[in-house]
This record gives sequence, C-alpha cells and structure tokens, in this order.
Amino acid sequence: MNKCIPHDRLFSERIPAHEIREGKTFRKVLLLHLMEKDGALVPSYGFDFAHELPAGFSRIYAAEGDVFAYNAASRRLQCLTTGTRYTNIPEPAFLLPFEDSEGVAGYYTGGTNRVAYLTDSGVSLLGSGFTPAAGVLHRERLFVVSDYRVYYSPALKRDFFSNSAHDPELAGELEVLPGEGKLLSIVSFRDRLYAFRERGLLRLRADGEALNFKAEELPYNCGTLIAGTLALCGDRVVFFTERGLFLFDGNDFTRVEDGALSEIDFSAKKVPEVGYCRGCYSLLVTLKSGETAIFLYDLLEQRASFVLGAPVSFAAGENGFFSLSNRSVYAFTDRGLPASGEPISLLLGFSAGEKRALDGVTMRGTGNFTLRVGERSLEGAAGKRLTLPSPVIGDITLTLESLDETFEISDLELHWRKYDD
Repeated sequence: MNKCIPHDRLFSERIPAHEIREGKTFRKVLLLHLMEKDGALVPSYGFDFAHELPAGFSRIYAAEGDVFAYNAASRRLQCLTTGTRYTNIPEPAFLLPFEDSEGVAGYYTGGTNRVAYLTDSGVSLLGSGFTPAAGVLHRERLFVVSDYRVYYSPALKRDFFSNSAHDPELAGELEVLPGEGKLLSIVSFRDRLYAFRERGLLRLRADGEALNFKAEELPYNCGTLIAGTLALCGDRVVFFTERGLFLFDGNDFTRVEDGALSEIDFSAKKVPEVGYCRGCYSLLVTLKSGETAIFLYDLLEQRASFVLGAPVSFAAGENGFFSLSNRSVYAFTDRGLPASGEPISLLLGFSAGEKRALDGVTMRGTGNFTLRVGERSLEGAAGKRLTLPSPVIGDITLTLESLDETFEISDLELHWRKYDD
C-alpha cells in the first residue's frame, strides 16, 4: 500500500483546469459537454423547450432575432417567432435580413435554382436558373456565389441580376476562372469582400459603381474547403478543410491544433450547419461514433469542445443557440446536462513514461463523478483522492464522467509512483 512506500518515491503533479490542454502533459484532451469558463471546466449548455413543430420539419435557422423551421417535403419555411409561413421555397442556403430604400423589411434567401425576397406580404422571386452556395450583404448590396460566378444586386434595391453593362445602378455578375475550384462561400469582412473557393481565396473590390468591381486572387494553402463549414466569427473567418480547422484574420491563416478535431467524421452525408454566437464558432457535425453533436471552438479561450444531445438540426444567431430534436426546438441555457441523457466527460490521453506509474487522481472543484482508467472504474467526489487498485504504466487513457449538473473542475492532481533506475 502507499503508506509503505518511501516518501521520495511518491510525487504529485497538479494541473489547473485552464492548463488541461494538449502539449507537455497530455497528448489528447477531449471535452464532451464541458467548456472552459473563468478558468474552470464546467458543464456546457443546457436546453429549454422553445417550440413544438408539426411532423416534416427537418432544419432550423436563426437570423436577426427570429427562428425559422423548414419542411423539405412541402417546401415550406415558417418563422417560429411570428408564425409567418412562406410556401414554394427551396431549402435555404442563407437567410439575410434586409431593409430596402422604401423601408420594406424582409429576408433574402437562396436555394436550388432561385434567389427570393421574403416579406410579410409574401415571396418575391429575384433570380433563377442557378443555385447559390452562399450570400452576404455588403455596402447595401446582396452578393451571392454560385459555381464560378459572383452575382450582385443594386444598392438598396430588391431588383436583381439585371445587366449592369451600361447602368452602374443595376445588378450584375463576375465570372472567375475555374482553376481553384467552385465558389463555396462569401463574407463581408474588415470592410472587404472575400469569396472562398474550393482551393482558393478571392478578395473582391466592390466599392462604388458596379463597373469598378474586380476580383483579386490571394495566397491560400489550407487545402480543400469543406462546404458549409465557413463562418464569420467576430474579427476572424473560421472554416474546415480536409487538413483541419483554420482561422483567417484578413492577412494570415492559422491552423488550430486540437484533438477534438479527430473525432469528427466529415465523410458522413449530412450537410454541416454552421454559425457564430457567444464568442464560439459552432458547427453541427457527425462524430466517428455515428451520433450528431455540436462542435464549438471558443475563439477567446482557444479551446474546442462538443455539445452532446444528438440534434437533428442546429442554428446560432443574435438571440442564442437553438437545436431541433424530436420535433421540438430547444434554446440553449447557460449550463446543463446533455438532452440525450449521456454523461458529461473529460477524456485525457497521456503516457506514464519509463520510470513512473499512475497511482491515483484528485479532482478539485465541485460535484460527483466516475473515474475510468482502462478497465478500472471508481466513484469519486471533488476534493477526495482516488487511489487506483494497482498502479498504471505505459500509455494511459483517463476519463472523468458525471451526471451531476454542479460538476466543475478547477484543477486535476495526478499522483505518481516513481521507480528506481
């Protein structure tokens, strides 16, 4: 037993929660329904019921404080906030709030073979014959990308796709060469307009008259962009490629290193749903386990995590996060347990090295939890040392699981047994 071991053969390593990251101690850190807040690891978002939906609705959207639901079978889009329904609408690639020069407010939307404008009085078709991949408002114009073209509207007008060759007040289009692939997304960022291609990036000069619009190819070496994963997140653009997660600040690209990324299965057929809220890039993903989850990357803490609950759809907007499960729309609360009943968990992968073995663990914070090390399982509580039945050597996978909403990790202490040379 430990009391029989010479004191100089036992030592401890105390790690504050904000330092529980991949690097010096851990080769892998995975947060499942946990997030960092004020230097501690706490339960991620909880769920409050917000809306009940009829059968057939399969996707939700959030825009300008409104929440929408879409029924693909009936091609119906419904605003859950106001109850307004729009019919004969293709599944939206975007929903953008806008007010024209006459003070008429509504939403631009684009889907298969059309771009439309939605108001309380109905649906106005603005363009057809192509399928926009994304859209953005920039300097009072709507810009959309489709295949190898950028289309733009007149300023402050809902007319769309008129020939601007002789009248700069009207709409028009730009065509790009196919070398770097199709245009997949477009953002208005730092007073510039950027169009992201499958394997490249364009900066568009889109100031003043339409006749002055030009496209400039920028250096890009991030790999092939995964469609549906790009979002403007405050002062950075965040997106996934087949090489991982990247941040773009208008000048440079930064690749994010985090073990959570290896848990995502982008080969799954479900189209990602992306957003930005509360300082977090957010993406509905399929995990390699087969379940759906919401991937979060906190840009301030520079930490990735997953919100569990197997949602069917997800949306992030000015009024918060929302998820769709079992015909119900839920609004996220500040903290809580997964709606699916799964435990929240912290998974750590590390090595004992050649001359030491893991003897026990102390978690400081609050709440009860289960400690799993390999096949070993121990029940514990914050502040109490858990001693393993036998020391563990070599590569170690350690998991703390909890169904306690008060669970919080302020630091973790690893107790080691040192061997003689």
